[in-house]
Amino acid sequence: MKFLTKSRSFPALPAVSSSPPGSVFAWPSLLLTNIPSGSDPLDHLHQRLDHLFVRLMYAQWIIAICLSAWYTPRTDAGQHVSMAVLLAWASLCGGVATLMPVLAVRLWSGQRKARIVIAMSQVLMAAVVSHLVGSNSQMYLHIYASLGLLAFYADPIVVPIASACVVAGELVRHTSGPFFLWHLRPHKQHLLREWGWLLLCNALTLWTGRERRMEARRMVEQQQQQQELFHRAFHDMITGLPNRAAVESHMDERLDAGAQISCMVIDIDGFRAANELLGHRGGDALMRSIMARVQDCVRHDDLLGRFGGDRFVILVDQPHTRQQLAALAESIIHSTAKPHLLEGRSITNSVSIGIATFPADATDREAMLAAADRAMHAVKCDGRNNYRFAADMRQAQVNDERNTRLSTRLQRALLEGGLQLVYQPIFTSSETMVAAEALARWRDSEEGNISPAEFVPVAEATGLIVPLSNWVLREACEQMVRWIDLGTTLERMAVNVSVKQVWRNDFVSTVERTLRETGLDPHHLELELTEGALATDFETVKQNLRALRRVGVRISIDDFGTG
Repeated sequence: MKFLTKSRSFPALPAVSSSPPGSVFAWPSLLLTNIPSGSDPLDHLHQRLDHLFVRLMYAQWIIAICLSAWYTPRTDAGQHVSMAVLLAWASLCGGVATLMPVLAVRLWSGQRKARIVIAMSQVLMAAVVSHLVGSNSQMYLHIYASLGLLAFYADPIVVPIASACVVAGELVRHTSGPFFLWHLRPHKQHLLREWGWLLLCNALTLWTGRERRMEARRMVEQQQQQQELFHRAFHDMITGLPNRAAVESHMDERLDAGAQISCMVIDIDGFRAANELLGHRGGDALMRSIMARVQDCVRHDDLLGRFGGDRFVILVDQPHTRQQLAALAESIIHSTAKPHLLEGRSITNSVSIGIATFPADATDREAMLAAADRAMHAVKCDGRNNYRFAADMRQAQVNDERNTRLSTRLQRALLEGGLQLVYQPIFTSSETMVAAEALARWRDSEEGNISPAEFVPVAEATGLIVPLSNWVLREACEQMVRWIDLGTTLERMAVNVSVKQVWRNDFVSTVERTLRETGLDPHHLELELTEGALATDFETVKQNLRALRRVGVRISIDDFGTG
């Protein structure tokens, strides 16, 4: 599957030049500059020369008319012809020699047919000028210059055809016939000299053409090599799409111009599993199949590129409403969700998309990509196969920043003793207090009291829940020992246990060590865990709870029925 990359403003490809500056051999180098991407350099050279010769033919036509009006009547042969005949002959023949290549270039620009017509017309124009100047040395220079210019076509067919036309023209000129400009022909005694001069011109021209062809071939090879290197530098080798450097270059250009662009970060869901199932070659085929469908959804003005791995970026280059961007994301999700038939297997993969816009969500490239990336990761966490706008993630980002600050302060509070326990009494139906539940509280020096509903999830997300739970367990056990020493009638101390703590292999040993070091009887300790703790890795949880029951620790289920 091959992708056709749209024309983009990637860094320019340097021009190829193998000739010294200022020399005549630099002509092809100048004509081969600014070649459009994907075009053949030799065809580009021929097209430029076609248009160059058309302009040259127009100039020669004007010169021929001027010669017939001013120079030819001054010659011995021209004195016998009226001015009207000279002007008519120069206008008619020069017009034919000019309009023929104009028509050929319009029909066959860059093709060999156009070059042959141009060569024959140039020789015809040389014959017109030679008649008008009386066949003196200027005629020979004009023919030589014409053939020399034709040699720049680097086509081995054009120059011989032009030379054959010169020979045919000379034969006609020196043969009797009903030509009204018979007296403008040179004397026949000069025939040998003319033939010798033409042979010399043809020999030099063919040699020059050979040099031009060799140089053009070298330049074409160099140009192709540079274009291949250029393509590899700014395109992905697997999908053929623009790579990260090309995407970033285009983003920088559009952002510098103040364009209101949107960025979509696309990640293929479950691509690693598909890659392991199909192998790397099959995974590459799956990636190309998915991106082909994505490319069918984007517009011609939008840029789809691979950013690395299974992550891709779409740059929507025109202002779009939220509804239009949502419609594009939905079409991509719907298109890519259809099964892919690869190696006789039907593979189904989805994509997750994050969307950010400039300047609403970010003011530079890195911030824009990061915003879209965060939105894409939020889709991953919520179940994949969906899209989300970065604007909807702003509050989540604020919460993440606050959670980061709370995590740092909570860690410091654990080390510096900034936490404390409060105890909630537990009564029987007869209103007799039989137990107490230990609850952690945090009073921060800057923000004051922080609710457990806020700092406990932060502790669970950052891994601080384990040291926090161990601290609560030790403090509660020590307090229960003190109350027992004071003669209290409390039967047990209830302590909440985190799910992550129960899953740990050292959970039982940690509880036993705490009981041993604090001196609390295991029958006075009750551990409360939520019903959700039993839903994952039930075998490990069951083994740990059974071990604690054998020690004598009581177990209770908190928030029963909510899991």
